[in-house]
Amino acid sequence: KNTPASGSQHGVGLYVYQDDGLNRLFDADNLNIHDYQKNGVVFAGKGLIADISNSIIYGFGQIDFIAQNGIQYSNEATGTINNNEIYNNYYTPETVSATGILIYGASDNLEIVNNNVYNNGWGGIYVYMAGSNLKISNNDIHNNLGDGIILSGSDLEYTEVFENIVENNDYGIWVDSDVPSNLVVYNNTFNNNVNAEDEGNHYFDNGTIGNFWSDYNGIDLDGDGIGDTEDYIVDTDSSDRYPLTGNYLSVDVTTVETDKDYYKEGDVLHIKITLENDGLMAFDPTKERLVVNITDPNNHYISGTFRGVHTLNLQPGESETVDFYVNPQTIPSTWIEGTYRLHVSVYSNRLPSTKNYLTGGQNASSTFVVDNTSPQQPTGLERRNVLGETFACGDTAQRQTMIPDWDDITNDPTFSHFEYSSFNF
Repeated sequence: KNTPASGSQHGVGLYVYQDDGLNRLFDADNLNIHDYQKNGVVFAGKGLIADISNSIIYGFGQIDFIAQNGIQYSNEATGTINNNEIYNNYYTPETVSATGILIYGASDNLEIVNNNVYNNGWGGIYVYMAGSNLKISNNDIHNNLGDGIILSGSDLEYTEVFENIVENNDYGIWVDSDVPSNLVVYNNTFNNNVNAEDEGNHYFDNGTIGNFWSDYNGIDLDGDGIGDTEDYIVDTDSSDRYPLTGNYLSVDVTTVETDKDYYKEGDVLHIKITLENDGLMAFDPTKERLVVNITDPNNHYISGTFRGVHTLNLQPGESETVDFYVNPQTIPSTWIEGTYRLHVSVYSNRLPSTKNYLTGGQNASSTFVVDNTSPQQPTGLERRNVLGETFACGDTAQRQTMIPDWDDITNDPTFSHFEYSSFNF
């Protein structure tokens, strides 16, 4: 390099060049490279398979006289960049690239894995033409002035970008229009000023799993960690169809019960519902509400004051028991006899209007009966004492001799569901 350092395009910490086209292996491990003028490491040449690992490579910082790069692969070289720390490669005019890792015309099967790439200028990892089967995984790419990951080139067939943490960059990932549609981007975490920009039309998922996006507002409704209410939209023709999220909104209605099974006209109807917030999001009383409806024996909904509504304010893991109704409701004379069913739902206005209820909040298993039949003395009803003597309704017997079991009421079709006692003790 020049002394002092200048803008001359030379001065490389480690330069490995293969020029005869033969396959050669090169392994660099546990290096500390700094004070270079142009690049920290350059691997170049067809047939060169170079691996660099466990090394620290850092540039001058924010300079304006030369564009530095930490590690560069070019001229059809390939290999593995593993577990390195790469930082402080800049060119403040930003008219040309200065990056942590520069891939420029590399060959197939290049892997960039487990690196910490930060505080660089143009971007953290800049890939321009790298052949097929490129893998970028498990890297921590953060605090770069430009983009975290830049992908460009029509030869990037079957590129995979997965399990990276990309945060505090200007753009998280930028994809050029010429990148093939078989690009796969999944299980990454993006938290940047702009998380993604796509000049083409790509899916940012692998067909079943997408990515965590800091600006994703959708909700997971079934606990599988994937947003169900909306896709993550990159632009009009690019999206993540399976965005990952911790926004799990769920409820479990554990009990729905009335205070008794049979009612008559004038009885007060009491309903008790217990539910638990078994998701990961707090319930907001302005957004989540418990609703109870009743259908009559003809399966018609009963409107008016028998429709109960209760707002919910529960933290994850908390439960609540709700008693309906705040204003007591009595069984009216207009209700026909028969079986009535309770329909319980938990609604959220965070969900699409086409399905704004939570699946775990749906419960329609509880019923009660309205029976206005006047009680009649049953026939064929007996009690039996310890001596085996039987006593019919209306007979007198000593209390201590009675066995408190009904013997038989099944043969009396007129027997009412009212509580009934016709024995004289």
